[in-house]
Amino acid sequence: MKNIFTILAFIVACNIYLHAQTSVPGGTVSGNWTVTSSPYLVQGSLLIQTGQTLTIDPGVEIVFQGQYQLYVQGRILALGNETDSIIFNASNTASGWAGIRFDNTPTTNDTSQFLFCKILYAKNSNLFSTGKGGGIYINNFPKVSISHCSFRNCSSSSAGGGIYSNSTLSISYSHFSGNSTSGEGGAIYLQCTSGAKIINSVFSYNTCSGKGGGVSIAGVVMTGCNVNNNTSTSWGGGICYGNNVNLTTNSVVYNSSNQASGGGINGENAGSSSICSGNIIAYNQGGAGGGICGSGLILQNEIHHNTCSSGGGVALGHGGTLNKNNIYNNTCTQKGGGIWSWGNQTTITNNQIYNNTSNLDGGGICYRGEGVLTDNLIANNTSVSGGGLYLQSGYTNISILNNTIVNNATQNGGCFYAEDNNSPEFKNCVIWGNTASSNGQQFYLSTQYCQPIFYNCDIQGGSTSFFTNGNFYIGTYQNNIDVNPLFTSPTTGSGSLFDASTADFSLQNSSPCINSGDSVTYPTTDIAGNPRVVGCIIDMGAYENQTIPAYIPTVSASGTTTFCQGDSVVLTSSFITGNLWSNGDTTQSITVKTGGTYYNGTCSETGNAITVTVIPAPTIIISTGGNTSFCQGDSVVLIANDANVQYIKFESYYSSDNGQVNVYEIEAYQNGVNIALNKQGYANSYESGDWQSNGKNAVDGNSGSRWSSQRNDPGPDTINPHFIVIDLGQVYYDLDSIRIKLSNWYQTFSVLKSVNNTDWVKIGSGLNITGVSTYNVIGSGIGISYLWNNLDTTQSIIATQSGSYFVLATNIFGCFSTSSTTSVTVNSIPATPVISVSSFVLTSNSSTGNQWYNSAGIINGANSQNYTATSDNTYYVIVTENGCSSAQSNSIIVLGTNIEQSISASNGFVIYPNPVKNELYIKTNNLASSQKFEIVNNIGQVVYNSTVNQSTVVDMSALPSGVYSIKMFVGNEAVCKRFVKE
Repeated sequence: MKNIFTILAFIVACNIYLHAQTSVPGGTVSGNWTVTSSPYLVQGSLLIQTGQTLTIDPGVEIVFQGQYQLYVQGRILALGNETDSIIFNASNTASGWAGIRFDNTPTTNDTSQFLFCKILYAKNSNLFSTGKGGGIYINNFPKVSISHCSFRNCSSSSAGGGIYSNSTLSISYSHFSGNSTSGEGGAIYLQCTSGAKIINSVFSYNTCSGKGGGVSIAGVVMTGCNVNNNTSTSWGGGICYGNNVNLTTNSVVYNSSNQASGGGINGENAGSSSICSGNIIAYNQGGAGGGICGSGLILQNEIHHNTCSSGGGVALGHGGTLNKNNIYNNTCTQKGGGIWSWGNQTTITNNQIYNNTSNLDGGGICYRGEGVLTDNLIANNTSVSGGGLYLQSGYTNISILNNTIVNNATQNGGCFYAEDNNSPEFKNCVIWGNTASSNGQQFYLSTQYCQPIFYNCDIQGGSTSFFTNGNFYIGTYQNNIDVNPLFTSPTTGSGSLFDASTADFSLQNSSPCINSGDSVTYPTTDIAGNPRVVGCIIDMGAYENQTIPAYIPTVSASGTTTFCQGDSVVLTSSFITGNLWSNGDTTQSITVKTGGTYYNGTCSETGNAITVTVIPAPTIIISTGGNTSFCQGDSVVLIANDANVQYIKFESYYSSDNGQVNVYEIEAYQNGVNIALNKQGYANSYESGDWQSNGKNAVDGNSGSRWSSQRNDPGPDTINPHFIVIDLGQVYYDLDSIRIKLSNWYQTFSVLKSVNNTDWVKIGSGLNITGVSTYNVIGSGIGISYLWNNLDTTQSIIATQSGSYFVLATNIFGCFSTSSTTSVTVNSIPATPVISVSSFVLTSNSSTGNQWYNSAGIINGANSQNYTATSDNTYYVIVTENGCSSAQSNSIIVLGTNIEQSISASNGFVIYPNPVKNELYIKTNNLASSQKFEIVNNIGQVVYNSTVNQSTVVDMSALPSGVYSIKMFVGNEAVCKRFVKE
């Protein structure tokens, strides 16, 4: 039997290496490594050159025979599967191998992928990359993906025991265990600007001597991960994070920072760009912040059973915000069993802080800085001093608003212990059931300079119960009560021994704390997320009672409360008598015709108040595209414009290249209510100058539209403003304000009511935007429907006939109005005139409206029915009546206006008749001898010549009609006369 087992063991041992092993010398590698050639025994450092790919098949084992690296300048595809992993290991696990290196790998290479891989015993002790990255080192190469991989027992001397990366990296469904570094990030050091992801991975039993026993990250989304049993000797036993980090739904438990900050998580230098939300942070141990030491936003986490020196659950840094967290069962040895707020300008809101313990100061919260506490439950915490709150010395600007501080236990100051000159302001708080075994059941004021301010609080024992350490309390104490608050189901005793997790510290309907607060300033919701205010006045404490008191009447409306001007609605009170409406009426019902919020009683509140919105009809002005009195055949354009359309003008200057302005969401408010402007549509924007529009793009049905405009020519422009004008369309009724989002900048401003286009108001600046303004103009009236009295339904019509025109305009709310009347007159065109002539006198058959013309054009002043021609020409007339002109009359040619009928003796001779038809008589005077004469036509040709001795007769019958000249030669001279041949 023994021999059989020996043979079987030998067979199994041999079967492990049934595949032929492959020896790989140092140098360049590429191609395909297959399982049949596995294991690959690496004898020296390897290089994958740029443009080359090494593909490794499932089941392959790579065994490095010394401190050798795999240097990737190309691409590696190590793609195992769920049943066959790829293993990277060292033959000597004590000395290990040097890991996989991506150092300035050219980004022209495609993504390298690791799937179902095991990276084991990779160790970098300052041999490569100054000791960064034990298993994988990535420097300036954003194209690596790691999924379903395991990193175990890897180490580095500088940062990132398992992985170091300063570039975008994707890690998912992977396991990191037993990795270590002498620097930051026991398992991973991943710090980039943004875009990296760590998803659904496990980090356990990793260690570092610096920050982040599990991971040290920046620019990373880390979600769904389990971070447990990691250790650091500096910040962040489990996680240390910086800027642009989103830690969401992770489990961070049983980690330790060895008395340094952040037993589970440290993000104290993260700033406002990072968020830690929805995580379980429990059973961690550290110095400051057993669960988490951080700034930025810490939201909706379960933080419990952590231990440390200060801030058992949370140590909150400068500008940090704690919101909606459950912080319970945490313990510290010094300050702040639940929270130690050590930074300035911190905000602690909507948290449940209970069953925490401090062995020194502040069972619930220890405050060392300035900040705000709002809507918190601080219950059943325990400490030596300050069971609920402890304020360290030197900080006075702390606002404590609407907190319930109840059943905390201590030796001194059951609710509150103040050092030195701390004088915070308490408003609307319930302070009840706290106990102190020595002094100050509720308040312990250590010096005469501790003078807290109290407004509208319920304080057990009142101010006379304050322990003042031999001094006097002389602070402001107004409108406070000392009456049992009547919690619904509180714990039965004080201190952490009484479990507050199942208690209910909301107010019973009969609580004296209901409607007893100061409503000047208050949060919009309470700790449970319910609305403030119910019942006219805010309640005291963290919980707002949601039942409307019976003494407040309810108000109902007879119909819609949004209606057109001229309509009305009846509002009715549930009280028959004893009514007092906000408008002064005392009847049970009132008829409302004007907009506003109407309530019955002493205040406006949900149930007893109704907001009425009265929408005016469009105010339509008819403008014309020309004269409304015109001639037959012409027309005029009539345009219906709404005088109430509102516009917004954005004006900007740019001091850098490629200036661009984006207009995103636009919200309009009426009576303080958002009227969903985004759903109603806008006109296109109008651009100015050398800018171009990128158009209007709908984001979705509820979130508005975006206008994007940029300059055609890139470059700075600090002188000439660019503006965008946006038509708000139908929202033209009683706006309180309009809220604009420009790029990443919000601005709220009141709407101007002026119609003066130049009445623009600069209201501030942000980013590159230097001015935003709004103005009203006569506008397009988007969404209005039209009905003209000629039955046209367009916004503009063409009028061709005489008459009175008006339009009925209806807006999208169904409100309508009728415009004033515009009269159009169409004038007839006069008949074409006829003219005649007699002895150079031209006559029109029209008695009025004549204007005479000749071939040169209009004859100025010739406006009578008759006109005497003064020159030879072609004449006609045009008649104009009521601005309308006739066609041109017939034309008449007038000739001979300058031809003489006879000639005196002094002229030498006379001719007659003129005009002549047959015989022309010529007579000379005082001529002793015969004279030569010529008859010349109008082109200078001599058509007849002869002599005359005192008289002669020339036969003209054969000559054509026309104008002729006769030249009479007298000595060396010639005398000319003209005549007309008919």
